[in-house]
Amino acid sequence: GTSVFGSAIDITSDNTVNALQIDQNGNVGINVLTDGAVHIENTGNTGIGLGVYSNLGATADAPLIEYNADNSAFDQDLLVINNDGTGDGVHVEQTGIATGDNFAFYVNSETAQTTGLTKFRMGNSSATGRLSIWTNDGLGGSFQISNPNASNNEYGLQILNNGTGDGIHILQTGITTVDDHALNVDTGVAQTISLIKARIGNGSATGEVLQITNDGSGVGITIAEFNNGPHLRMTGDPTVASPADGDIWFDGSQLLIRVGNTTWAVATTTPF
Repeated sequence: GTSVFGSAIDITSDNTVNALQIDQNGNVGINVLTDGAVHIENTGNTGIGLGVYSNLGATADAPLIEYNADNSAFDQDLLVINNDGTGDGVHVEQTGIATGDNFAFYVNSETAQTTGLTKFRMGNSSATGRLSIWTNDGLGGSFQISNPNASNNEYGLQILNNGTGDGIHILQTGITTVDDHALNVDTGVAQTISLIKARIGNGSATGEVLQITNDGSGVGITIAEFNNGPHLRMTGDPTVASPADGDIWFDGSQLLIRVGNTTWAVATTTPF
């Protein structure tokens, strides 16, 4: 008969049983173009291929869509999206205000994982686009990493860079004020080792461990010590064979400064 909605097939069910159930026990094949327990061929349609809609409010008891592979030996992807077009592969438009532990995109695992929980990969070595872009037009933070497990001694963030570009690049176009900075590392914990460490582990390296360039008229480095510790400590007692103008080092017995072609020792006749 003719559907009141104009559909070829309409199912309206007020019962508590499934309106439609498909129990596929035969192997239908793996060709996405022709196979599937439910197969939708949408080439002749310029509209939505599969639409799932609900106007139910807070009385919902389950997700609108759920995929469940319940066998631990299942070794195929649960969901695969192949997109040869120019639109988004996945687009989440979050118009509701997420509260508490709810988010527009949430990945969680209660299993003791041994590899990464999420992975982004650009498999084409000629690609020039960004692997991940985060744009925040709001007033909150853009990115947060929380590692609440006190027994976890792994990295909060690890960057492996085999390329020739910056491992981390911060372009600060906004003018920071008061206690805001392009890079701010802070702790309220009574640390017993360095808060920041920069190291070159190759003994043949000739580049600087840290370079600070200041094109402005302000101080290049400010060290503020509020608890009676030294401002600066030099260790290692190096013997600088070829000092350059401006080099400063402590050789274990005296502080040395290279000025032009001459090395000067900072000396005092009376020990402090």
